Amino acid sequence: MSEHPILIIDDEKDICHLLSIALRKKKFTVYSANSIKDGLVLIDSFYPEYLFLDVNLPDGCGLSLISPIRIKYPKTGIIVISAYVNQKDKIIALQNGADIYVNKPFDNSTIYESINHISSKYGGTSINESSN
Repeated sequence: MSEHPILIIDDEKDICHLLSIALRKKKFTVYSANSIKDGLVLIDSFYPEYLFLDVNLPDGCGLSLISPIRIKYPKTGIIVISAYVNQKDKIIALQNGADIYVNKPFDNSTIYESINHISSKYGGTSINESSN
C-alpha cells in the first residue's frame, strides 16, 4: 500500500481534515474514518505506521480498540486524542497500549512532537519540523 500510512479515527470531520493537511505536508499518506466500524475496515486493509484515535465515537469508545490494535499491529504508534480532559481515560489508554494521549484542541507542533517521540520506539518515520 502507501508509504508512511496514517489512520485517523475521529467522528469530527474537521479534526480529520486538519490533521490530514498537517500530516500530508510531512509526506505521510493519510486515511480517515469517522466511526469504529469504518476504522476497523480501513486498518485491516493496511498496516498503519501511526493511528490517531478519538475516545468518543458514535458507535463506541475508542479506548476499546487500543489493546486489539496493539496486539495485531505491535509497531503502530497509537496517539489517543480527546476533547475531554479525563485522567481516568488517559490512564486506561496508556495501560492498554497507547503511546500518547493528547487533549483537543492541539496544534501541529504537538502532533509532530508526538510522532517524533513514538518514532524512536518503533523505528517509524520522524518529522523534520523545519521542512514544509
